[in-house]
Amino acid sequence: MRQPTQNTPDLLSLSYANSRSYLLSNLLTSSMSSVLEKHSLLSFTSGKGSLYVQDIPVPVKKGTTLILHPHSRIQLTGDGQLDGIYISFDVFTRGSKEPTSALNRLFPYGQPIPVRPFSQYVHLLEQHVGFGEDTTDEMQQFRQQIILQELIVLLLENAQTVRKCIHPDESVRATIQYIGQHYTESLTVEQLATQASMGRSQYSSRFQSMTGYKPLDYITRLRIEQAKALLMRTDDPLREIARSVGFSDEYYFNRRFSQMTGFSPKQYVRQHRNDRSFLSTWDVSQTSPDSDAENILTASPSLAPSDSENAPNAPVPFFPSILPAAVNLMQSKPTTHSPKIVTMGSMVGHMLTLGIRPIGAELTIIRHQVVYRNQLQHIADVGVINNASVIAGLEPDLIVYEHRSDAMRELLEQVAPTLTINPASNTAEQLRCIAKHVDEEQKAEQWIAHYEEKHEHMWRRLGRSTGTGETASVLLELDGEWYVMGVQGFPLTLYHPLGFSPPDTVASLMKNDVRFLKIQKHEVADYAGERLFVLTSSNRRHDAHLRQLLEQTSWAGLPASVRAHTYTTNAKWNFDDPITRDRLLKVMPRILKHPLT
Repeated sequence: MRQPTQNTPDLLSLSYANSRSYLLSNLLTSSMSSVLEKHSLLSFTSGKGSLYVQDIPVPVKKGTTLILHPHSRIQLTGDGQLDGIYISFDVFTRGSKEPTSALNRLFPYGQPIPVRPFSQYVHLLEQHVGFGEDTTDEMQQFRQQIILQELIVLLLENAQTVRKCIHPDESVRATIQYIGQHYTESLTVEQLATQASMGRSQYSSRFQSMTGYKPLDYITRLRIEQAKALLMRTDDPLREIARSVGFSDEYYFNRRFSQMTGFSPKQYVRQHRNDRSFLSTWDVSQTSPDSDAENILTASPSLAPSDSENAPNAPVPFFPSILPAAVNLMQSKPTTHSPKIVTMGSMVGHMLTLGIRPIGAELTIIRHQVVYRNQLQHIADVGVINNASVIAGLEPDLIVYEHRSDAMRELLEQVAPTLTINPASNTAEQLRCIAKHVDEEQKAEQWIAHYEEKHEHMWRRLGRSTGTGETASVLLELDGEWYVMGVQGFPLTLYHPLGFSPPDTVASLMKNDVRFLKIQKHEVADYAGERLFVLTSSNRRHDAHLRQLLEQTSWAGLPASVRAHTYTTNAKWNFDDPITRDRLLKVMPRILKHPLT
């Protein structure tokens, strides 16, 4: 056998030993938590419920599989039928005689992994269980080891497939949510970059472009905000408060608190004890020194999908939504009498269209991108931390939540009745769902009817110059990476019985509810229509990334290029809200008058 080179990936130099299989029901009960001593593989084969990992809820059901590192604390809640297989094992790295505690770069700890094909996976599980707990036969142990490795390979392949479907900014957003849940723990940039499957430099750059802060500064600010709330609500010693928010050193806590607030902790208490504004409403965009710059976040993920969270923190955009309808109201009683509403996701434009100004919204990323920036005054920014306590401070009557995760929805439901919107549903459906619960159905129907009339009128006027029935596709550039758009954003205005239609490859994406798909430059020809619309964040025709695309060999032969039917415009028109879609109807004729030449 050829000896591995020194460049052999770490995964190939690992070994797994001492594996044992158990029924999950023998390990977990709903009344008590368990601490795992070894690496563990948890596979659920029946039922539905929540697995709490380090007190963070993870929705689980038949088909859910997770890898957990040693010393993970877990507790299960479910329907009584929740069960599966639990395998514990040790992991040894090359040259080590002691089991390793974590392999963050290789194992997606704590993340549900959708396994396909699940039947093959279950077959391997059953084989592993079949060896029994205490087999002493060396050949049996060897076979058991091989099956465990097959299980892990299958899991990592599936996890890798999911990661490839996720835009890098979505990976960063996931770590921002992780920070909001784990800020009391020791966090490093290396650890967060590993979770996002990025190098430290790339991760830090993307993180800062999305939040306005470097990762460690962001963590410190979050800890200080939580400390401010504790100072006002308790009489705990500073030492205990510092530790409870993640500072191991009281002196360092005092110094950073003073730097960020202008007060020492004790001075802050004396100054604000009778001021209810201590409720945490940290507004990143107001405290960022660069927040007023027009281009502060032009490279954020919100440009790929319709908004900051769908680019792609909604569920993974390459699979149909898990919600069967446009809305799922967990507490269904409609809210009346001018409710105080917080929106999570891209629903701000929907609310403004209905004549309602939310008291809070996720504005940190989209504030400088949407076409209705001048309408966002006096709306509190709840940040991108996904910390329910920030939203609770606004005391909302209703939360309108564009679905990203069941765990986050469950947290929001503890704050206020939560209207959950399916991000894959169209603008009209979303608007109707919201309107129904704020008693503004008439306004919603008026906008929908008026928009459809204007949409058709625009294409009737353009019909003589566009060629009805021509195909068109939309490319989006973000940080030098390219996406073809499906059922989201700009294409929704293009595709109309009197306008353009999607080429077969794009139509296939739309049929499967794919909102956008990352592609390589050489794949553009596979998705190109007779007309091509290129969206960039810079809106400059001589943009370097656009120039690289135009200079590739295959571009010159595309029908859209040959016929001078290629157009470029700003990615801000890729949002799905009613305001953006309405204004795009006025802009579209101008875009079509100025093709790239």
